[in-house]
Amino acid sequence: MNLIKKQNLLVIIILLFSLYDRTLWSNITLWLVDEASSMWIGLNYSLVEIPVGLVSSQNIPNPNGMIYLSKFLNKFPNLWYSSYVLSLFQLILITFIGYFLSKDDRKLFFIIVAPLIFSICLRSISPHFSNQWVLTLVNLLFFLLLIIYINNPSLERLVSMALPIMIAPSIYLAGIINSVAYLLCISFILFYYPVKISLNSFYKSFFILFLILLIFFVSVWLPFAKFISINHIEFFNNDTSLSERFIEVFKTIKNFPYWSIFYAAADLSGTFKHNGFTSETSPFWSIFHFSEEERSSIKKIYDGPLLNNSIFILRLNSFILTFLSIYSSIILIYLFICILFKKSSMIKNKKITIILITMYLFIFSNLVVGAFLGSPEWVIGKRLDMQVHFFPFLLLIWFLVPWLLVTSAKFEKYLKFINKALLLCFISINIIGGHMIYKDYINYKGELFSDDDIPLIHKRETINFIVEDWHKTSKTKNIEIGYFFTDKRYSWVDKFGEKYQNSYPNVYTRGREYDYILLKSHGLYNKQEGVQHRKKLENQYIITHYGTKLSSDKTDIVELNQIGRLKIYKIKD
Repeated sequence: MNLIKKQNLLVIIILLFSLYDRTLWSNITLWLVDEASSMWIGLNYSLVEIPVGLVSSQNIPNPNGMIYLSKFLNKFPNLWYSSYVLSLFQLILITFIGYFLSKDDRKLFFIIVAPLIFSICLRSISPHFSNQWVLTLVNLLFFLLLIIYINNPSLERLVSMALPIMIAPSIYLAGIINSVAYLLCISFILFYYPVKISLNSFYKSFFILFLILLIFFVSVWLPFAKFISINHIEFFNNDTSLSERFIEVFKTIKNFPYWSIFYAAADLSGTFKHNGFTSETSPFWSIFHFSEEERSSIKKIYDGPLLNNSIFILRLNSFILTFLSIYSSIILIYLFICILFKKSSMIKNKKITIILITMYLFIFSNLVVGAFLGSPEWVIGKRLDMQVHFFPFLLLIWFLVPWLLVTSAKFEKYLKFINKALLLCFISINIIGGHMIYKDYINYKGELFSDDDIPLIHKRETINFIVEDWHKTSKTKNIEIGYFFTDKRYSWVDKFGEKYQNSYPNVYTRGREYDYILLKSHGLYNKQEGVQHRKKLENQYIITHYGTKLSSDKTDIVELNQIGRLKIYKIKD
C-alpha cells in the first residue's frame, strides 16, 4: 500500500471518528438565552418580521443574518440536530480546505486537516450558535474560496469572495472588521496571482456580483436601515480622539508578536465554553496570564466540572502549541524573506507559503483595524471569545510552515521527525482531552456555575420529563413552568430584554431555551409566554439548579426529579 492510499484510509478513519465525536459535543452544547432567542425568532416570526438580529452588548442591534440562519436550522427536529449540523459545516469546510490546499502535494492533506479536526477548541465551539463563533465558519468559507481562486485564477472565482465579505457583517456587526481584512487579503493575493479579464467573464462576473449585492441589500441592509437610525451605530467611542485611536493601533502592532505566540497558543486554545471558566478572558488554568493567587481565588468560584486531569491536559496542550508557535514563527519569517528576495529554491511550496502569509495578514489586519475602530484590547487578552475565529488559521500556520522549508537531506530527516512528533502529540492530547472534558461535564453534580451552564442533553431530558408528567393529567397546550435560577451570571437577562420592545417584545427572557424545546419538540407553550418579567415560583412546575431547595408552608411543593445539575419541582393543588 503506497503512502497516498495509507493516508486516504487514515483520513476516512478520522472523518468517521469526527462524525461520532461531534455527536458528543452536540450533547453538551450550551444553548443559552442569546442562541435560543435567535432560534425562537426564526421559528415564530416570518421573513418580513425580522429586520434585525439580537441587541449587542453595546446596545446596538445586529443585522438579521443569524435569524436567517436560524430559519434554516429550524428545519431540523430539535436543538441537538441544529448543533450537529453546525458542527458538520465546520467539518466540511475544513475537509474542502485540506483538499484544495493540498492540490499540488496530497501528502500534506493529513497535516492540514488533522490539527483542525482534532483541536478541542474547534470541536467544542463547532456546535454553538453564537455570533462570534459562527463567524469562524465564514472565515473558513472565505479562505476556501481564496484557495480555489489561487489554484485557477479567474474573475468569476474572484467575485465569489463577495459572498463571505457580505455575510460577515450580516451575522455580526463587528464582522465589518473581517470584511475589511478579507479585502486586504484579496489585494495581497492579486499581487501574486493577478486575474485575467475577458469580455465574457466580465459580464458573467458583474452579474454574479450584482446579484450577491442585491440579495444582501434587500434582505439584510435595507430592513436594518429602516429599523435603526445611522446615529445609533457607533464604531468609535465618542470620547476617543483620532490621535488616541492611532495610539491604540501602535500598541496593537507593538504587542502583536507576544500575542501571536503566547496569547494565541496558550490562551486561545482554551477559549471555549467548556474550559472551566469563561470564554471572555484567560482560563483560570492559563500557563502565562494568571498568578497563582489569582488562579486560586478564581478557582474557588469557577472551578466547575473540569477535573484536575482535564486541566492538566489543557495546560499540556498550551505548552505544545506555544513551542510550536515559536518554532513555526521563526521559519515563517525566514520563508517570507525568501519570497521577498525571490529565493524560491528555499521553499518547497510557494503557493501554500503565500496562502499562510495571507492568513497571517488576515489575523494581523483584523487586530489592527479592530483597534482603530474601538474593539476591546485583544492583544492583551481582552474578550478572547471574540478572537477564536482566528484560531483555525493559526493552527494551519503552526503545523504547516515547518513542512515548507527546504533543508539538507540529513537535517530534513530530523525536521520531519520533530514535525511528526509534535503533530502526533497534539492529536493524542486533544483526542484524550476532549473525551475527558465530555465525561466531566456529563457527570458533574456540583453547585458551581460559570459559562458552562447546563448540557443540552440534560435540558432536553428535563423538559421531556415535565411534558410526560403533564400529559398524565392534562391535554391542553399551555403549561405552567417557572425558572428559578438564583445564580448572578444571567440575572441581567430579563431587564436587558426590555430593549427588544420595538423588535421582538418579551422574547429575550431567562429560560428561553427551555421554552424553545417545549414548543419545538412537543408543541406546547409556557403559560407565561408574552411576559417579560415572569413569575418564578407561582407555577405548577419549577426548574432550578442543583443545590437550590424549595419549600413552603402555604403550598405543597414536591421534588419530582434531578437530571444532571437541574432539579424539577411541582406544586400540587
